[in-house]
Amino acid sequence: MCGISGIIHLTPQHNTDKNLIVKMCDSLKHRGPDGEGYVFNQSFSFQDFETLRSRRPEAHIQITSSERDVMLGHRRLSIIDLNANASQPMCDSDEKIWIVMNGEIYNHQELRKTLESKGHIFKTDHSDTEALLYAYKEWGVDCLLHLRGMFAFAIWDVQKDFMMIARDRMGVKPVYYYMQSQQFCFASEIKALLQNSKLQRKIHYAALNELLTYNSVAAPNTLYEGIYKLKPAHYITIDAGIVSEQMNYWDLHETESNTINDEIEAVDTLRKALQESIQLRMDSDVPLGALLSGGIDSSANVAYLSKASASLVNTFSLGFSSSDHFKLNEFGYSDVVAKAFNTNHHKIEISDEDFWNFIQKHQHHFDEPIVDSASIPIYFLAEHARKNGIKILLGGEGSDELFIGYQLWRFNYEFNKLFSGKPKWILKATKAFLNLPVIKNKRPFYRHWLQQLIDGGLIFNGGTEMLTNAQKSKYYTQEFIKKSMVEERNDIIEEHFKRFNSESKDWGKWMTYLDTKIRLPELLLARLDKMTMVASVEAREPFIDYKLAELSYRISSKLKSNGNTEKYILKKALEGILPNQIIYRSKDGFTVPLEKIFENEKLRKFAVDKINKLNTVEQIFTNDYLSKLWDEEDYTRLWQLLMVAIWWDNYIMNVPVFVDDIGKLIPEHL
Repeated sequence: MCGISGIIHLTPQHNTDKNLIVKMCDSLKHRGPDGEGYVFNQSFSFQDFETLRSRRPEAHIQITSSERDVMLGHRRLSIIDLNANASQPMCDSDEKIWIVMNGEIYNHQELRKTLESKGHIFKTDHSDTEALLYAYKEWGVDCLLHLRGMFAFAIWDVQKDFMMIARDRMGVKPVYYYMQSQQFCFASEIKALLQNSKLQRKIHYAALNELLTYNSVAAPNTLYEGIYKLKPAHYITIDAGIVSEQMNYWDLHETESNTINDEIEAVDTLRKALQESIQLRMDSDVPLGALLSGGIDSSANVAYLSKASASLVNTFSLGFSSSDHFKLNEFGYSDVVAKAFNTNHHKIEISDEDFWNFIQKHQHHFDEPIVDSASIPIYFLAEHARKNGIKILLGGEGSDELFIGYQLWRFNYEFNKLFSGKPKWILKATKAFLNLPVIKNKRPFYRHWLQQLIDGGLIFNGGTEMLTNAQKSKYYTQEFIKKSMVEERNDIIEEHFKRFNSESKDWGKWMTYLDTKIRLPELLLARLDKMTMVASVEAREPFIDYKLAELSYRISSKLKSNGNTEKYILKKALEGILPNQIIYRSKDGFTVPLEKIFENEKLRKFAVDKINKLNTVEQIFTNDYLSKLWDEEDYTRLWQLLMVAIWWDNYIMNVPVFVDDIGKLIPEHL
C-alpha cells in the first residue's frame, strides 16, 4: 500500500514545475511513511538532482533519458519485500520501463515463475511490483488480465513514448487525474493534485446532487470540476502525448457462465474460493490482523486466518462509551469469536468527545466528503492496530453486495420478481391499495417502487438512495436545481442496465452488478482506503477477490435470499466453521449514535454554523427544509450535510496547506 503521483507533459515543451511532484508526494506521506522516490526525465538538471538529493538524502531519486517531460513520485508503505531494491519508482534492467504502484498483486509469486520461464531476470527477491513491471514487458496492456490483486499503477514506457494508468477490477484502490495547460497529472488522492495552485477549485454541481441523492459519486466524476477518477476495471493510455478515453478490461456480468442452482455445489465451491482468497491475502513480510465486529463476514476472516496462522491472530473491535449517557459496541459477539478462535483480541473504546475531536480534521483525508459516519470508527481501529505493530487489517467489505446481505435488498429482490413487467393498471391498483389508511405507514418504500415502475424506471438505483426526484423538487432551491439537475447518475445507471440486460431477469444479480460498479468502490471501499491509510495501515478485503466475486455472481439469487434469510448460501457454507450463534445472529450493522453525539453543544453549534454557511452561499436547500431536519432530528441527513459543509469550507472556500515541514526544505526553483 502506497501513494503514487505523476506528471506528464503532453507537448515537447519542458516547462514543468519540478517542485510540484515533491509537494504531491509530501501530501501523501501518510500513505507511505517508510520511504519516498522520484524519477525525472533529462530536463531535470544535474544541479537540480544534487539539490534535491541534499535535501532528501534518504529519497530514492533517479533520472532517465526521455524526450518527453515526465515525473513519477512514490511514497512507500513497506509490506512485501522490505529490501531497498524494491523501492519505487522501479525500472526494468534496460531502464526503459518505469512503474509506480499502490496496492498488492496477490498472485505475484505465480507470475514471477511464469515470467522467469520466459527469460525475464528479476533483481529483487520477491517484489510484487517487479512482477507487474515484467508482466507489462511481456504482455503489454494485456498484463491487466493476468493480475489478481488491488492496485492503482502507472507504467511509463520511455522507448515507446507510452504511459498506462490502471485501476483494479473491483475498485479497491483509487486514482484521480486532471489535464491542464498540456499537463496530465494523476495521484492516489485529490489533495496531491490540489498542490498545483493554478488548479481552480470549482464544485461539480451535478456530482453534488448525486452525492446528496445516493451518498456517493460515480466515476469518472468527482465533486471537483475538471478532476476525474478512473472507473474500476479501467485504464487510460497516453500514447505520444495523446490521452485516451477510459477503457474497460473486465466486467463482472460478462464473466457469467453456468448458473449454480445446486446448494451442495455452491457450498463446496464457495468454501474453497473463500479459503483461497484469504490465504492469498496472508502474503506479507509485516504483521497482519483482522477487524472483528462479530458479524459473519469478519468472523469468517478470523476463522480461516486462525486455521492457517502459526501464531495467534490479532483482532480489533470497537465500541462507543461515555461516562453517563450511552454505550454502544461490538464486544458481545466479537468476544464469542475471539474466544472460539483464541485470538489476541483488542477492544477499543472511544467517547463522543474522541469522535467530536476527529470530526474537524477527518474530512481533510477524504478530499471529497464520504458521508458514512462509520468511517471515523474505522480510523480509530486502524490507529490502534498500527500502535500495536500491525500494518495490515483484513475487512469484510463486499460480502453484503455479493450475497444479498441487506434486508431492504431482499425486499427489493422479491418485489422486483413479483411486479416487474406487470401492466400499469395492476401497478396503479396495487399502489392505491397500499394507500389505504390501515397499511399506509407500513413499509412506504413499496409505494415508491411502484411509482418508479409506473413511470417506466428501475426500482433499484443503488443501495443508498437518500432523496427521490419528487423530494428534490420540493426541497431543493430553484437556484440549485438550475445548477445541478443534470441526471448523470441516472444516465450511468441506465448504461449499466443496458450492459446487464440479463435474460434470466435475476434481479439479485442486477443489485449486485450495480452496487459493485458504484456504491461499493466509491463509498464503502473509499472510506476503508482513506481511513486506514490515515493511520498508515493497509486494508485487504477477501470477499471482493475478483475470482470470488465471479463465483458469487454465478450462484443463483434464490440461494442467496432464501425465504427470510439473507446470505443464505454463505451462512450454509460457514456452518461447522463458525459458531451457529454467529452465523444466524440477526444482522446488526455498526451504528454510530449520532443522536447522542449531536447532544454535544459544541458539535451542534458547529454543525448549525457550518451547514448554514454552506447553504447561505450555495443555496442548496430551502430554509424550511433545513428547519424541518433539525425539528425532526433527522441526524443521518444532518450528518451528511455537515460532512459536505466541512469539505466545502476546507477545500472550496479556503486553500489548505498539506505539505509537511520537510517540504519547505525544497527550494521553489526545483
